[in-house]
Amino acid sequence: MTQPPLIESKALILTNERLRLLAWGYYVSAGKGMFISMIFLLYAVMFGAFSFMPTSAWNSTQRTQTQHDAATHQAVPETNAKPVSRADAPPAMVFRVFSGVMLAVTVVAWGLCGLTAYAGRCIQKKRYRIFINIMAAYNVVWIPYGTFLGVCTFLTINTDESKAQFVKQTG
Repeated sequence: MTQPPLIESKALILTNERLRLLAWGYYVSAGKGMFISMIFLLYAVMFGAFSFMPTSAWNSTQRTQTQHDAATHQAVPETNAKPVSRADAPPAMVFRVFSGVMLAVTVVAWGLCGLTAYAGRCIQKKRYRIFINIMAAYNVVWIPYGTFLGVCTFLTINTDESKAQFVKQTG
């Protein structure tokens, strides 16, 4: 049994270490995206709660400052002073639509984060190189961390040593 040349084994070790770090980068990116997309879930809950507020909570009349001063000082109020009224409550359907949109954005974001985590798993298992390149292209959009991750993925996955690792595992 012959040993491979020392240079080849160093290149293999270096490639495997880079792939391991890339996989962790994808896991971190997916976790970060899931956490940030919770903001949209918060908005969905908030808009949903607003849609169930009774109309009486939106309607109230307030006296203007002139009327308040006139009532306390016994002076004659101005003729153009009218009570301020918020008589028209926003329709509940508007809040429900906003809530639905925010919920849809959350589901899409979680789906993309799941695909990003799966790309990290594919890097770990050294499978589906094309899928990994697609997810790297998607991650390039998210400046600065995703751009760094995507560029590093393109540089690492498309080397000859890395291609050999992926072919060896799948073929």
